[in-house]
Amino acid sequence: MLANALSFLAGDCLMQALPEVPAPAWGSVLIVVLALAVARRWHLVIRAVAGFAWAWSSAVAGLAHDLPAALEGEDLQVVGEIASLPEVTATGRRFVLAVTSWPGREAMSLPRRMELTWYDAAVDLKPGEHWQVTVRLRRRHGYANPGGFDYEAHLFRQGIGATGYVRDDGDNRRLSGPSWSSAVLVLRGLVASRLADVLRDSPMLGVIQGLAVGERQQLPADQWQVFAATGTSHLMAISGLHIAMVAALTAMVGGALARLPGMQRRRFSASDGRAVGCMLGALAYAALAGFGVPAQRTLLMIAVYCGARLLRRELRASHGFALSLVGVLLIDPLAPLSIGAWLSFGAVGAILWLLTGRVRPAVSQGPVKSLDAFLKVQWAVTIGLLPLAILVFGNVSLVSPVVNLLAIPFFTWLVVPLVLLGSAAVFAWAPLGTALLSAANALLAAAWPVLA
Repeated sequence: MLANALSFLAGDCLMQALPEVPAPAWGSVLIVVLALAVARRWHLVIRAVAGFAWAWSSAVAGLAHDLPAALEGEDLQVVGEIASLPEVTATGRRFVLAVTSWPGREAMSLPRRMELTWYDAAVDLKPGEHWQVTVRLRRRHGYANPGGFDYEAHLFRQGIGATGYVRDDGDNRRLSGPSWSSAVLVLRGLVASRLADVLRDSPMLGVIQGLAVGERQQLPADQWQVFAATGTSHLMAISGLHIAMVAALTAMVGGALARLPGMQRRRFSASDGRAVGCMLGALAYAALAGFGVPAQRTLLMIAVYCGARLLRRELRASHGFALSLVGVLLIDPLAPLSIGAWLSFGAVGAILWLLTGRVRPAVSQGPVKSLDAFLKVQWAVTIGLLPLAILVFGNVSLVSPVVNLLAIPFFTWLVVPLVLLGSAAVFAWAPLGTALLSAANALLAAAWPVLA
């Protein structure tokens, strides 16, 4: 199964590596290759063709909604929903608008999503709100500097067909508040806002918002430099490690609830309770994180594992890895354009290579050997990701293995639980929530000079 998943990935990557999207006429060539592969029973080639075709169709669909060149620089009226947490900048507010209609225009070939800046905005924009605005747009573009961030690819992955700004116009107005379809986005914005109210003057506000809802606007450049230099930037993404920790805790709760007499009478076992609790916890935290690629990967792997437990099936770890890889590519065929996807799957692949497929376990079992297990996993991830880090970033942090030995358990088992519990409690009982968030803030403030 893993070979099939890697073949699907290879076909997807081949499509991404082309200098331009193939013309429709190349579809006949693809059909010939597929027919030959079916006739020869080249199963891996069939999977590769499927991956190529899926990425190709996604790219064609995305390009179909780019802004026409003739409309660049014109004042256009658009109606849409704020589809991101508005970012406060030095000059105004930046946000993503999901277009619902183009008054007076045929919307079939116009952008469905756009990134806008509202300079000197005198209005308070909230996620999920519906607005009518007058905008001036330009086509998606970015610089092609070697080694630099590929901003155009980033916009394309997000489905953004144009960038621009809101014009000062008397017709700009809020049409309605958020709808139920944007409930998760509204919740993320509400949590971020409440955290800002509680920790307004704290230099750790950006770190805590990043751990709670994946919102890193308040993280200053000097803090990013410290995370990068110490190889701990992954801690500021709601990663698979954090989601797995939450899933483990909710699995314990689910197992305890399943032991209640009423659940036992319904033949709901503790194993079932742990599987359901694990899945619900992972889903809730992944949604709060905004469903990034690392969150998708973790959620899919947990779903495969929990599904196997509920169905009483044995499942090889490599099969779970393969299914999650194919699942991510089906959800987001452009995921290979994201370095986060390669780092996330690369780290898990290194861990699975160390821990599975051996006659003798590579890591001893039992609580006494937990430190030994952790050290071996950390070593596997460090060595496994070293070539990728050098290829992508051009450098590697020499202190990263040592720092992560302390930083990972510190964040995962101390800071993140306090942040999540505090973020929930601040809505139910403000004093308790404030106390928990203050404790997380104090821990980070005490540890930061050491990290720096």
